[in-house]
Amino acid sequence: QRQADMAQAAEAGDAPSSTSSSSEGSEREFKRCKQAIDAGLEAFQAQQYSRAIDLFNLALELPGNGAYRLSGSPREYACPSDAEEHAALYNMACCYAQLGQKAAALTCIESILEGGFTDVATLTADPDLRPVQGAELQAVINKYTGIGGLFSKLLQKDKEEVLVSDSNKNKPWIMW
Repeated sequence: QRQADMAQAAEAGDAPSSTSSSSEGSEREFKRCKQAIDAGLEAFQAQQYSRAIDLFNLALELPGNGAYRLSGSPREYACPSDAEEHAALYNMACCYAQLGQKAAALTCIESILEGGFTDVATLTADPDLRPVQGAELQAVINKYTGIGGLFSKLLQKDKEEVLVSDSNKNKPWIMW
């Protein structure tokens, strides 16, 4: 799934504007989320985990293939797509795991699971996440995929059905 997410993000991205990813100043030259993710992956391969984390954080701030609209505005703004966001956070979790920062890695994993990432087999088998695999990781996974996750999905589904069925009645309090 990780490779599929990266491939999907790579399909619509541009080539990095700078081939040098070793200088701190090059971060300002990235214009797209995919460019920062690619540079972060290069830093990860070179075992420069702190630099990779910085680049993955930068990727989350840059425009990507996603879009959002502010309430009351007709304008859409570019943001990382779900796949780009998952790729950045997943790889950031791998970096934190390699640095021995278990809590930070688990927070990143929790974020991608909350965002809809479903490839639990990859999370439990990825050698880059080996330092965090165990009871704590399983507890985070169970929170989103176990009984608790199933219950929250059912509640979300009920809420969506109410919003769809009452959407023409202009009752904003239903959204709560």
